[in-house]
Amino acid sequence: MKIGISKGRIEKLFYKRLIEKNIIDSYDTNSRKYEVDIEDYEIYPLKSYDIIPLLDEGCIDIGILGSDIIDEYNSSNIVNICDFDTSKCSFMLATTPNKKLSSINTVATKYPGIAKELLKSLGLNCEIKIMNGSIEIAPKLNYADAIIDIVEAGDTLRANGLIELVRFNSIQTKIISKKENKNNIKIKKFIKRIG
Repeated sequence: MKIGISKGRIEKLFYKRLIEKNIIDSYDTNSRKYEVDIEDYEIYPLKSYDIIPLLDEGCIDIGILGSDIIDEYNSSNIVNICDFDTSKCSFMLATTPNKKLSSINTVATKYPGIAKELLKSLGLNCEIKIMNGSIEIAPKLNYADAIIDIVEAGDTLRANGLIELVRFNSIQTKIISKKENKNNIKIKKFIKRIG
């Protein structure tokens, strides 16, 4: 069975779970190999945005990633198999101190679809500017009035002089598959083992 897992925090938490469940003894976080074989599983650490297209095409059997990416793609062919219990994050609208919600005209984000909906829920019709990294610097460079990004503890925001204006829905790690695989015995066995 082929598993695509979101690189970074989710990947580390996943391998920690495998160690806790005595499925593996250790994991080399510095490995540059793209595939990890564990028993009947082929695990591929991937960029989050690549998981759903690979799942849609049948290249992988399940994906483990944040609900933010699932919401951004909004694919009718993908189903949530179960939640993977990890620390939770939230989407946040953040800006420089003393900036009011009513004065925000531009927002930088790497989640344009989600940002549009979140801003709409606040009654704002802002220009959305796409950034793929270092989003927190956008207000300082006058690229955008505010940002919408995923925040866990908020340390990066504070380090860059930003404050929370609005905290939105929480993001959870999900284990997903194609609809046709929902009752796949191998997938159910895998979920039970790591549960």
